[in-house]
This record gives sequence, structure tokens and C-alpha cells, in this order.
Amino acid sequence: MKVRTMKSYNASMLAALFLALLVALALPINAYADSADNAERSISIAWENPLYSDSKPIAAGPSVVAVYDEPRQTGTELLPQASGATRKEAVQMIKGAMANREASLSFTMTLSESEGASFADIAMPMVEDALEEDGNPMHGDYLRWVYNTASVKMSAMQRGALYYVTYTYAFTYKTTAAQEKATLTAAQAALAELNVSSMSTTQEKVRAIYDYICSNVKYDNENLNNNAYDLKYTAYAALINHKAVCQGYASLFYLMAGLEGIPTRIIAGTGTNSQGKTEGHAWNIVKIGSYYYNLDATWDTSRKAMNLPYDYYLKNDADFAADHKRDDGSDEDGIDYTSTAFYASYPMSPTSYNDASDPGNGSDNEPVTPAPASNTAKVANTSVKQWFKVNALKAKAGTIALPTVTATYGANTAVWKVTKKDAKGALSLKSGKVKVKKGTKKGTYTIKLKATIPATATYKAATTKVVTVKAVVKK
Repeated sequence: MKVRTMKSYNASMLAALFLALLVALALPINAYADSADNAERSISIAWENPLYSDSKPIAAGPSVVAVYDEPRQTGTELLPQASGATRKEAVQMIKGAMANREASLSFTMTLSESEGASFADIAMPMVEDALEEDGNPMHGDYLRWVYNTASVKMSAMQRGALYYVTYTYAFTYKTTAAQEKATLTAAQAALAELNVSSMSTTQEKVRAIYDYICSNVKYDNENLNNNAYDLKYTAYAALINHKAVCQGYASLFYLMAGLEGIPTRIIAGTGTNSQGKTEGHAWNIVKIGSYYYNLDATWDTSRKAMNLPYDYYLKNDADFAADHKRDDGSDEDGIDYTSTAFYASYPMSPTSYNDASDPGNGSDNEPVTPAPASNTAKVANTSVKQWFKVNALKAKAGTIALPTVTATYGANTAVWKVTKKDAKGALSLKSGKVKVKKGTKKGTYTIKLKATIPATATYKAATTKVVTVKAVVKK
């Protein structure tokens, strides 16, 4: 599989881009003309989709710039005239153009003087914002995995305290608008034939879609190393041609599950096959109840063909980790699928799903509710020391703020408890702070505490190590 596990722009391109931006942004607008007003400045940036290392651009329609002078439907909302667009509107236009497989688009933003001075800095982040999840199964990860290249030319003009910046984007894709229309029609027809909408539980729907993909799509070994054939990465290839590589399987599941309103994501990482070879790979996570589960239709397809129970269906991380590893984004600024923030947004089940319809689970019981997951808590400092003056404590009591406590899961609201009292009675725990008694005399006072993140139905309680708090009172 020629997936590049979220590696972003290559080192040479990043270095060149950084140098170009440094030079360009170092020059004020009025360095480009005799007068600051009407002085124009242009910068261009180009990049490839960081998910792919060997992608080849394909034609996506006529190479003309579409300047939106009239209200236009983007697929999510009706936008006003593009001239003077806000950032939110600009992001929606980028998303709409990419969803429609348009080759290019142009819009103008009116920026303040402080914003305009760094107008080039928002060009790529606006594309990234356009690829965020929004509940539309043909946006989000579906778009993220289907575009090949992007470029943007920026022309800025300053008039007084305002900048007028025109952004002209160009894109290439792995599919055309016509192919995506065919994919959507076929996906809707398949779901209707399976009668998925009438199924009573999310698990039934997920199983029906998974069975359909594993039964109707074969791995495209023939085109695996054909870098000129981009369709193998797409849901179109999986659904229409019935042959694809892992990205095609994952994109098709994302689309079909999304059309049924089932939350899912495509995960980039690596897979280690039965021969011990590790390579780039993609799979899905899907939400059932309160949790997400891993599933890999690519690798279960061969088991389906042999009438064997699935090995990679609705698994927790522990049961998936032997041969699947998520990308941590450490290589070149990719998405970190292992981060606390990602797991907070997409909490994984602590146990694999007990699917009674799959004989491989060895159980005829109904699916069980997962037990609460283990949790850990960390404290910023295990030793806190603060100085006080005798004269100050004569007037009023003092307080010592406790260190920050963070938990792997759940809210970071710590409950503190005294494990060893101050022997002299000068220190006490009150309202999440250590109180230094009014009138405390010169000396050193110590109290020991422990913080706990309370348990919930989802996560077990998490406790920190003992924290020693000292108050040193001097004249």
C-alpha cells in the first residue's frame, strides 16, 4: 500500500517554502512600489497531499479560475459574495470547491493591518480547516484522502489600514465530479438494497455495511505498484470497480456509514502482515454507543472469502495493537492519532465488541457493556514551597495554590485529600488550596496531600503521587 502515514511536506520543499516566506514576509508592502497604496505583492505556495508519497496529479476539469461574484451553493451553506469574505466563508468555499472537484477558485479577503501583514500564513491552514469533520460523509476524511495536490497564489494590496488579499487556489484529485456522483448513487443504492435504514441497532447497520464491503471488494494487487493509477485509493474503485487498496476500503466504509449517520474516521498508520512486513496502512474507527471501535475491512476481506470469522471487526486498541499502529504525527507534522486530545474526541472502548452473530467470538450472549477504562493522573509538581512574612500573617491568613493535575481521560477536576497533617497545626486544606493560619510564627510547616480524579461510568478513578507542600515563614 502506497499510503504515506500522514507525513507532511518533504524536507526540501519545507525548507524552500520557509525561506521564500521569510524573504517575502520580511518586506513591507511599500517595498514593492513607490506608494504604499495600491502596492501589490504576490506569493505562491504548492504542496502535495501529505498522506501520499507517490501520487500523480490528474485532470479535474478545465483549468479556469472561478471567481464567485454571485451567491453560490457550496454543499453546506449559501455563501455571500466572495469579495471581502470572512475566514469562515473562505473555508466553506474551499470545502465546496474540493467537494465539487473544481480545479480552482479565487476569492478576496479584507484584512486588518495586523492580519494583512501575515496574510500568507493562513493559506494552508484554511485548507486544513476545510478538511475538518463536519458530519457530511463526502467531506472530512473523505476529502482528506482524495486530493492529490494543492497550490495557492496570493496577491495583496494595501490601502490605508486595510489589506485586500486575493487567494487563488488550484487542486488536483484522484477522482472527478462525475465519478463521485456515480459513487454516491451506487452507495445509496447498496444501502437501500441492504435495507440498512430499517435496522434497529447501530451494530446491525455497521455489520451489514462491513459484510457488504468484505463480500464485494477485492484487494487490487494488480495496480498496487502502478503509481499512475490513482483510482485504487478511492471509494469509487472499491464500489464501482470492486477492487481497491486499503484507502479505498476505508473511504467506502466512511462514506456508507456516514450516509447512515454513523460517526466514523479513517485512521492512518502502519500494519504488519503475517510475513512480518510493516507498511503504510489505513483503517476505520466507528462509534457504537458511547465508544469507538477499530475495524479493518481490507484485512478481513480474505477471511470473508474463506468463510472464516472476522479478526479485525469492532476491536479495542489492545486487541488491534499486535499488527496495527496508529501514526503519532511525529515524522513531519502529521495528525497525531495517538494524542490525548484525539482520544478525548474519539474515546475507544476498553473492550472489544461481543458480537453474537460472529462465531469467532465464541459467545452467544448479547453484546456486553464495556467496563470502565483505566485512567492515570499526573501532577505538575510533587513538591510545592512558598515563603511568607511573619508581619503579613499577623494581618491575615495566607494561601498556597496546589499544582495542576491532568488525567488521561475525563475531566481534570482533582479532589485533594490530606495524607499527613501539619504537626504544628499551621496548615490546612480548604477549597482546593492550602491555608496558612493567621498569626503563624517563624518556622517551616509541612503538609502532605494526594489528588484523585473521580471515577465515572466510562473511566476509573485516577490518583496522583503524594504532593508535599511547605510554607516557610520568616521575619
